[in-house]
Amino acid sequence: MRILFVLGFLAAQAWGCSCAASPTGTPPCQSAWQYGAVFTGMVLEIADPELPVAPLGAGAAELGRRVAPAASSLPFPQRKVRIKIAEALAGLDPNQQEIIIETGLGGGDCGYGFRRGVDYIVYASKKPGGSFSTSICSPTRLVENAAEDLKYFHQLANAPPAAEIRVTAFDIHGSWGSQGGGLRQMPVLAGARVTIDGPGVHESSTTDAAGRHIFPGLPPGEYKMDASLEGYTTAMDHRPVPVHSKGCAEIALPMQLDRKVSGLILTRDGLPAAGVNIQTTDRQRPFTFRVTMVRSCSRAVAAIGPSRALSVTPSTDTDHQAFPQPNVRR
Repeated sequence: MRILFVLGFLAAQAWGCSCAASPTGTPPCQSAWQYGAVFTGMVLEIADPELPVAPLGAGAAELGRRVAPAASSLPFPQRKVRIKIAEALAGLDPNQQEIIIETGLGGGDCGYGFRRGVDYIVYASKKPGGSFSTSICSPTRLVENAAEDLKYFHQLANAPPAAEIRVTAFDIHGSWGSQGGGLRQMPVLAGARVTIDGPGVHESSTTDAAGRHIFPGLPPGEYKMDASLEGYTTAMDHRPVPVHSKGCAEIALPMQLDRKVSGLILTRDGLPAAGVNIQTTDRQRPFTFRVTMVRSCSRAVAAIGPSRALSVTPSTDTDHQAFPQPNVRR
């Protein structure tokens, strides 16, 4: 006799889907080189996986005790989707007629929700065993929404071998607006100096009013990137960016505030107020620092990240009182 061990299986597997998407998106000239196969086609058949089963033991408690360790190591269940290939765009034999694509069940496992009889463009990753899989984290979508992709692949044979890098600098502390249609408007940074270093290439340029700059005509290879802007620093270290022949790299370059606020803190009598504690209003990393006497004046100097204001409280070891709103001279 056999019993479906559904509850134990689900309890042992806590899945969550998280896609590392770029805020600037991933164009076809970049996606084309990140997957093992790209093609269009119609879904013919969808086969769901069998649920895991376990033999009935002496009782429910023993069943759970015996099965849970094995269930915790089970892989994600995969649907098998049989697709009739309409056009092989990359990574497949042009004469191949059908293909089986694996994907998750949906929800927390990032599975793509294919529908029978519907046409798609599929970006599939090749697994170690030679099979192919896709997910909602890939650019796979309805073929009717893939005009840009098809245009890129159709002109690829006659395209020049050069590549390009597209950079968008933005402020990670800025406010994100809306462009309509569900798109978000990035808080871009104009005037950022962007430098790239690659195979025989060292180029620098400045981002435009849209925070953008494109480096065209590059040889394929890996490129290191850096950026600078007065009052800002790069928010993270960027790994080398690979660029393929006839391809591109769309790079979102986050930058964070790197500034200082300095001034004089005075008492009600207009005298320098030493020993005053000052705290920044910081959404992420609040911190305090003390004011010290400098040439008979109380001078406050603080490194400011995403801070927008300073608050001042009198110290217990001083006879002076600070203004409720400090007098800060810039």
